[in-house]
Amino acid sequence: MQDMFKSFEYQQNLRFEKLIESMCTIKEQNSEIQKSIDFLSAKYDDVLEKINTIEQKSKFYELKIESLENKIEQLERNSHASAVELKNIPKMDNENKSLLRSIVKKVGEIIQQPVIHSDIKKIIHMKTRNEMNNHIVVNFNTTTLKDDFIKECRVFNKKNSDNKLNTSHLQIPTKPIFVDESLTSVGRKLSVLARQLVKDHKYHSTRTSYGRIYLRKNHDSPVTRIDTEKDIQKLLLK
Repeated sequence: MQDMFKSFEYQQNLRFEKLIESMCTIKEQNSEIQKSIDFLSAKYDDVLEKINTIEQKSKFYELKIESLENKIEQLERNSHASAVELKNIPKMDNENKSLLRSIVKKVGEIIQQPVIHSDIKKIIHMKTRNEMNNHIVVNFNTTTLKDDFIKECRVFNKKNSDNKLNTSHLQIPTKPIFVDESLTSVGRKLSVLARQLVKDHKYHSTRTSYGRIYLRKNHDSPVTRIDTEKDIQKLLLK
């Protein structure tokens, strides 16, 4: 019996030693796992910090780009400040600067707003993809001349609602002539979006003034200035 108990005790001791050995191994493994977790956690924090830094830089550069775009837009708007577009005038054979000036002078005679050679600083005939939309861009020497020219065109059209300004007045096959101030590429895009709001009966009217686009909700409401496409999106959400 003593031998049997000694053998049993011996076996139990062996098992206990193996259990302790296994527990030590598991503890070591857990320690290594914890080190790996700590390492990965530190790396994760580093990555998060780098991402936050990149996002902050991205926001900074976005604001910087937006600021530069606004400055460029303002410079372009200033260059268009005294310019008028006469839309829908087809390009003629042997066309040159002198002929274009004579067209503007003729329009001035029709609307009773005389234009002399020295009033015109620069003039070009812009060609678009759609030939029907070709237009003459004339830069007057002052914004006052530009404003008066546009105003008298509108007065003429009101007085002659049954025969508004058109190419027949220039002895060219009849097409309506649309006269308005010259816009930048951004301004033209915003003008199209604004006119669409009016067309969809979401706003009463739209107009341009010194390169800026304005919308009016109804006849008695104040005007809303449109500077970016975001302004259009905000109006759509109202």
